[in-house]
Amino acid sequence: MKIFIKIFLLSILLVFVASCSDEKKYSSIESEDDFVPSAVTNVSYESGYGSVDITWTLPDEENLYYINVAYLDNDGKPAGQKIFVPNDETRNLPQTCRVTGFMVPDEKTFTITTVAFGGKTSTPVEIKATPLDAGEVKNNVLESTTFTEAEYGFNVNWENEAEFPTEIWVEYKADGTEKTTIVDATNTGSFFVGFFQEETDITYYCVNPYDESQTEKRTAHVTPLTNPIDNQSTGANYITFSGDASASPRNLQVKHVSDVLSNYHFQFETGWLSDDHSGVLDPYMYSNEFSADYKGLVLIFRYMVNMDSHIQFFLVSYGGGAMGGKSTPAVNLKESPDQWQNFVIDCTNIGNSWGWKAATGDRLRIDVDDYVEGVILDVRNMRFITVDDAKFMGLM
Repeated sequence: MKIFIKIFLLSILLVFVASCSDEKKYSSIESEDDFVPSAVTNVSYESGYGSVDITWTLPDEENLYYINVAYLDNDGKPAGQKIFVPNDETRNLPQTCRVTGFMVPDEKTFTITTVAFGGKTSTPVEIKATPLDAGEVKNNVLESTTFTEAEYGFNVNWENEAEFPTEIWVEYKADGTEKTTIVDATNTGSFFVGFFQEETDITYYCVNPYDESQTEKRTAHVTPLTNPIDNQSTGANYITFSGDASASPRNLQVKHVSDVLSNYHFQFETGWLSDDHSGVLDPYMYSNEFSADYKGLVLIFRYMVNMDSHIQFFLVSYGGGAMGGKSTPAVNLKESPDQWQNFVIDCTNIGNSWGWKAATGDRLRIDVDDYVEGVILDVRNMRFITVDDAKFMGLM
């Protein structure tokens, strides 16, 4: 009986001890609102031009929301950045915050604080760092700036390894007008300036947008490249489109586009012109009547198109229809929504086989795809030229 009582009392004691132990264990875990995060560790920095990269390691805790980096800006006013804690495996990797925009290479104090979801903050960690002189960046960018000739303009090329905000101001004259282009050169890159055809002198310099200081001015000279299809020396008459009833448009709309580089720039778009969507789409229309005899039969123009498509032309005698079979082959056009491409097709064999002479009053029917709605095709400087002209222009 005594042994049983001792065992019973010992059991009660063990249960009591275990209960106290569990209570102590769980009471040490605070609620989210009361959780005070630990500070970041392994803090280091690397100075850049007008900037400081600060790196740290996060504490191994779940309730971390973001890291606050506080400092004084150029005017001595409080500023800061929030760097949110990732929710994936990258939270175990070092984090880096770039603080930029410092105009003077003076020592700066940065205060780094961990913030929990409940709003509690850690003990702040301070680090002092001195950014490199940002004034050097614009000079370095200026030294790296070059110009390369491009089609109907030029490219501005530069390097900015510091990735400090910098602008390249480019002044030039085009089409009789003084122009200024401001290029964002914060990152290494290239920028196209256009569109014009005549050669021109360039004045350029670099600017720090924070304090608006600028470098010396330098000059360069460029001659834009031109495309032979845009060469007007042949004196050819251009093929034009009105899009009105006389053009007999079938599910093809056209508008004239203002373009200083083109005698004529048209944009065609396929789509139903009526509510009746029966049958195939089959978009086409006729050109205006030719105002002169086109003795050569090499069709040339430049184009852009928003999707892969194809195009075909029917050569129409005065007063006649499309005359089935008497057409150019269907030609595939590769998607090119922002880059002009050349179109050149030798129609001499087609013309010679059935006597089509491209005489005054004749017309051209343009067919844009067959069944696809939403094709947008830009065409500029469309005309027929002689085989000799095409060879002279390097198109054949």
